[in-house]
Amino acid sequence: MIRGDTSLALVPSLRVFTFDQLRIFKQDTEVDLSKTKSRKARDLLRYMIVYRRKSVPNEVLCEMFWPGMDYEFAKSNLHSTMYLVKRLLGSNVILSTDSGYIFDPNNEVWVDADEFERIIELAESKDISDEQKISLIEKALDIYKGDFMKENLYEDWVLPHKESYKEMYINALVKLSTIYLAIGDISKAIEKAKIAFREDPFNEIACMTMMKAYTRWGKHTEAIKVYKQLCKLLKKELDIEPSGDLTKLYNDIVSGKYDQRWIIVVESVAEQNSDINAVAKKIGFLLRNNDNIKLFSKQKLGIYLEGTPKSTAENILSRIKEYLKNFADIRIKIDRAR
Repeated sequence: MIRGDTSLALVPSLRVFTFDQLRIFKQDTEVDLSKTKSRKARDLLRYMIVYRRKSVPNEVLCEMFWPGMDYEFAKSNLHSTMYLVKRLLGSNVILSTDSGYIFDPNNEVWVDADEFERIIELAESKDISDEQKISLIEKALDIYKGDFMKENLYEDWVLPHKESYKEMYINALVKLSTIYLAIGDISKAIEKAKIAFREDPFNEIACMTMMKAYTRWGKHTEAIKVYKQLCKLLKKELDIEPSGDLTKLYNDIVSGKYDQRWIIVVESVAEQNSDINAVAKKIGFLLRNNDNIKLFSKQKLGIYLEGTPKSTAENILSRIKEYLKNFADIRIKIDRAR
């Protein structure tokens, strides 16, 4: 139980930035953490932020910051050091409990790491469009300025959180790069995959996305270079080969199969437009599992054929034309996809 009546306590409007170096703002003014000369006080503050909204027992804090010291002396040091921390933030941000301390018990302090997690979770929803996912993930990436609690990067109490946030960051980059690739924004797909690959040079999905994007851009040499870079690293560091999927992609690129990517455009040209959605449903059974239909507008749709020889693409085109031959207001054409 928290001591005292906190129902009327006014928690200062604080914003805490934990990615890269710790920065704290009270209203619009940055808190000068150097005001306290105690390194221990600054570390204690970071620790409480890491375990925000959880009551941390005195025994844990004493053992963490004054290991081996007589408990009563250590507890005295804890209270005096916590006083320095409270002077920086205000008395109602870190509160005393019956057995320890708690940072922001009422969830009234904005913390960038919390916002980062919240947005990433929203972006994982299946009920939103690619455009919404892009917007959310870009916003999350903008929040992540660098490693979590950089000043205490290798402390045992920071490391697992740092690794968790970094993994979320890399996964978000990979997800965003695959979305950009799917919608045809090749430059952004490469940009995001490159960052992910730099942060995690063993990440096969990032490697695969870059290879696909470079190939679609006509830069086969760059695609092969990325693959060989990963192969070399996997052999040197782990003595393993890349996955079968990645090797197949490499072989398809080298043989020229992968960049055989086509788009069949189906468009209504009637004054009273046909229901293109209905057309999409009608021709769905003519397509293969990996063919992708994308609605461009109420009058136009595109069918993407991946890794498809020209003769196969033309055969699919012929079947679609034959099936839709009674639709006089429909125009169908095929072209190489970007």
